Amino acid sequence: MRGTITVAKLDIENRTSTGSTGPAKPTMAQLKRDLVERCQSAGLDTGFAKYFWEQVCSPYHPKYEQPHVASVQGQQNQVRWLEPYRDRIMQCLEIYLTMTEHDRQTLHSGVEDHVRWKGEPMHQYIDICNETAKMRDIGVDAYREQVLKSIEKFHKREKK
Repeated sequence: MRGTITVAKLDIENRTSTGSTGPAKPTMAQLKRDLVERCQSAGLDTGFAKYFWEQVCSPYHPKYEQPHVASVQGQQNQVRWLEPYRDRIMQCLEIYLTMTEHDRQTLHSGVEDHVRWKGEPMHQYIDICNETAKMRDIGVDAYREQVLKSIEKFHKREKK
C-alpha cells in the first residue's frame, strides 16, 4: 500500500504537494512491484516481469509519461496522481495475458528483432515490424524520403 502525504499547494516543478491528505508520489519501484505481483497472480515467473518491462514494452518517455497531479472532482483540496507510464505498462500486460498463443509468438518474434510494443493491436504491430525492417534495410534517410514521397502522392490524389 502506498503512503500518504499532505496535499493542497502543488509544486508542479518537483511534483510534490502539501495541505490535506493525498497519495504519495508514485515511483518506478512501486510499478515494478505491481508488475511482478500481477505476473505472479497470472501464474507467470517473476523473471517474466523484468523481461516484459525491459524488452517487450517500449521504454518510458519522460516528456510524455511523467506522473502528474490532478484534482479530484467534487473534492476541494484533494488530488491524485495520474501515471501514464504505469497505466500503459499495466494495460499492455493485461492485453498480453488475453492474447492467443499465435499473437504472443508474433509479439516475441518482433521483440527479438528489437521492435518494442506499446500495446497496439497485433495487426498494427505487424505493420510496425514490417516498416521497421524496411527502414533498417534501406537506411533511415532513404526510408524517410520514401515515406515523404508517399505522403505527397496521397495529398495530390486527395486534391483531385
